[in-house]
Amino acid sequence: MTTAMHNLKETGKIFGGSLFSLLSDKLLELAVGDGIMVISAGFVVLVQNIVQKGYISWDKTGYILQHFLQLVWLGWWLSWIFMHSWGWTHNVTFVLHTIVLLMKLHSYSFYNGHLSAAESRLRMLYAKVSDAKDASKEDLEEIEILDRELSSPIGELRYPENLSIARWIDYLIVPSLVYALDWPRTERIRWFYVLEKSLATLGSIFLLYIVAEHYMVPVMHTAAQSLVRQENISGILMTVAEGITWLLFPFTLAILLVFYISILNVFAEISRFADRRFYDDWWNSHTWAAFAVKWNRPVHSFLRVHVDLSDLSHIVNFSRACTGCYFQEAEILRFHRPDVSDTINTVTAHQVAA
Repeated sequence: MTTAMHNLKETGKIFGGSLFSLLSDKLLELAVGDGIMVISAGFVVLVQNIVQKGYISWDKTGYILQHFLQLVWLGWWLSWIFMHSWGWTHNVTFVLHTIVLLMKLHSYSFYNGHLSAAESRLRMLYAKVSDAKDASKEDLEEIEILDRELSSPIGELRYPENLSIARWIDYLIVPSLVYALDWPRTERIRWFYVLEKSLATLGSIFLLYIVAEHYMVPVMHTAAQSLVRQENISGILMTVAEGITWLLFPFTLAILLVFYISILNVFAEISRFADRRFYDDWWNSHTWAAFAVKWNRPVHSFLRVHVDLSDLSHIVNFSRACTGCYFQEAEILRFHRPDVSDTINTVTAHQVAA
């Protein structure tokens, strides 16, 4: 209320100030660019269909082609932000979504690439068994394993039925970075729940804006002006220390508000995605390693699946392998939650030193 009255007095608008101008500037341009980026990510469906039909082998050339196309796709869309004079808020949002889509691309392509190899092996075993008079026990067991692997755990979808645009769009909506043939689903969409979580998300973002506009931006502006006037190192250090103390409470409040942003629950309800454990009780963590696992489960799950800790543990001990995985997670989450980047730096430093 105080911020709204101040903005109304100073600018004649409830949402005033430099931060709101930064957020609202070229918003349509950002939305259009983001939409085109999402559509362009569909190339992965074409690649997997080419692999599945046997035109190329995943193990020989398919994964190399996928890596190359992913690199070109990533380079193009990261360069996109340099082609447009966006503010830092737009750049962070766009980079964040680019990274999310990259992780989804990677998980989708490499899981389906693995399934294509499994399907080829299954066809070969069926041909071998049909030609032989007596099928070996090992072949029959492998056929059973492969047949089960090519079907979803809940038995409603089978590879390659999932290689369609509709299933790709479904995966884009599902709030999971690790691809699967299917997930446990709820029976129906609760539209009142969608409305409730959408309003909660908007409310949390509004409170984050108020905290930043009223308690963070003025402190940083004052500190910046004060630093210009300082002539010795002690004055600079005192100004920095004072600014940090003023920012401690608003930053802590911003971190807590982030966990009330319910946009993942909105997408989960729309896609009837049943697993809503997007974070665990991170406030009860006794170690940084436990905190790293609990505070953002979707990203951590992706890194656990696609960053093979078992390979790293052959070179270093498991604790150091976990540290390497967590460091990558911290770098990703630096874009995911820019308001907690200082916390990430602190946590990472303590974890590496452990």
